[in-house]
Amino acid sequence: MHTTSLTTTTTSTTITATTATNSIMSFIVETVRHIGQSMIDTFTVPLTTISREPAPENSRIFKFDFEFSFIISMGILLFTLRKLISRFILHPLSIRWNVNPKERSRFIENGWFSLYYPFMVGFAVYSMWDTPWFSDWRAIYSDYPEGHLMDEHNYPLMRKYCLFAMAFYSQALFGLLYVDERMKDFGEMLTHHIATILVMGLSMSTNMHRIGSTIVLLHDVGDVFLYTAKFFHVGNFQTLANVLFFLFTVTFAVTRLIIFPCVPFYAAMGPYSHLYPSTRYILGKIPNITSRFEFSGYGICVAGGYCVSTMYLMGLCLFCLLFLHMYWFTLIVKLLIKTLKEGGVVKGDPRVIKNKNKKQQMDSDENDVMTTKNRKQIPVVAALKEAEVSEQGSLDSVKNDNDDEAMITSQQVSDGSLRRRDGCRPSSPKRIDPSA
Repeated sequence: MHTTSLTTTTTSTTITATTATNSIMSFIVETVRHIGQSMIDTFTVPLTTISREPAPENSRIFKFDFEFSFIISMGILLFTLRKLISRFILHPLSIRWNVNPKERSRFIENGWFSLYYPFMVGFAVYSMWDTPWFSDWRAIYSDYPEGHLMDEHNYPLMRKYCLFAMAFYSQALFGLLYVDERMKDFGEMLTHHIATILVMGLSMSTNMHRIGSTIVLLHDVGDVFLYTAKFFHVGNFQTLANVLFFLFTVTFAVTRLIIFPCVPFYAAMGPYSHLYPSTRYILGKIPNITSRFEFSGYGICVAGGYCVSTMYLMGLCLFCLLFLHMYWFTLIVKLLIKTLKEGGVVKGDPRVIKNKNKKQQMDSDENDVMTTKNRKQIPVVAALKEAEVSEQGSLDSVKNDNDDEAMITSQQVSDGSLRRRDGCRPSSPKRIDPSA
């Protein structure tokens, strides 16, 4: 009887566990299906249909006041400051730390960025500390567009932060093209800078400062650890570099691969997506837009009302950045695995162009061969010189003997005291008859 009761209890427990498991699996499947359908409706419907709905007037917001004078002046200031710090601080420091001369340019470059990014993160935290979206990221999208119009007046430092970031990426683009060392991911970095500048320009011109400032902050947090780790790695502080690199890996994964994708997805699929009419279409022929050109929070439109969604254009730039983050994360993982395999010692940057290193190594090997060859030739040359000196000494000795024998005074000849070496008197020289 007791056994039967135990069997019944076990059976009922198993059925309950199975039912709970099925319930959980059904919930997961339903959730995934709902998310998938929402993504299909959100992204494919606008892609396959041309909108003909009129544009809401409150979304036709455009602010062309970029404060170009501020951006240009800050860009020139940053570039000049970089040159001064590199010349008078970082270059002497590289000599003091005995940095390899071939890596001094990289040491100076990473040193500059390791100073800039902590400053920008501090500036971002200070300028956005009192904003509602700093503590609740959902507030990035709420009360658009009316509430966003007052952001630059309520939080003036936040707009200055966006302008300063745009100035930095503009001069960083110039530095990438004409100053910094070319890496293997030059094309990716070029795409990254251009996409970031476009995101900042679109966000500021359409009063979406909240999105632009959040994007820049998510980028800068990870770069603090990245460039500081690279700076100390080139400066031969390997243990500190490894710790910072580990912190960078974690920060990069959280900020750029987890939080960053939520920015475009939440704008298109979140509870506030209805506030952004530009998310409901990609291409459209808008009847109430009659100007030859219009650039607003609703779209970029030309004559005839043909428009491209501003939000989807910004989303395209954000997805370009996301794919670049994925590519760079593969390099980070490879470098992390290499670090663990080599016991915490990493040799070089995986983004450095290998052909250039091979050429430098070939030049170094050629110099070593020439040095060794010259060293081998030294004993031979010395022996030849010694033999030449010895031979010259012998010739001089023979010449001196001949000179001594030739130094005969006329008195000795007249006295008849000159004798041949065999003891006989030397014979008189014979006369030669010219007629003979």
